[in-house]
Amino acid sequence: MIDAVPNTASLSWVGKKDLLVLFTDGISDARNLRNERLGEERVLELIRENRDNDTRVIVDRDFKMLEGHTRAVSLRYDLTLVVLRS
Repeated sequence: MIDAVPNTASLSWVGKKDLLVLFTDGISDARNLRNERLGEERVLELIRENRDNDTRVIVDRDFKMLEGHTRAVSLRYDLTLVVLRS
């Protein structure tokens, strides 16, 4: 069954500083003490605001935002964030 699944991918960069950002729902679904989700829009807004920064800065700021949002709440899901620049 697995042999029937294609195992190749391709990516075309358009500009010199293009970003590819992948994140799991563990980040966007993280909840605070009031049970409010962080949400995709806040994650994307932070990425837009920092798009000219180094990819490490984007990741660090995203996780700082996540920590500030969740504070004392234990996280239940995996947290994966991948930021690539062309």
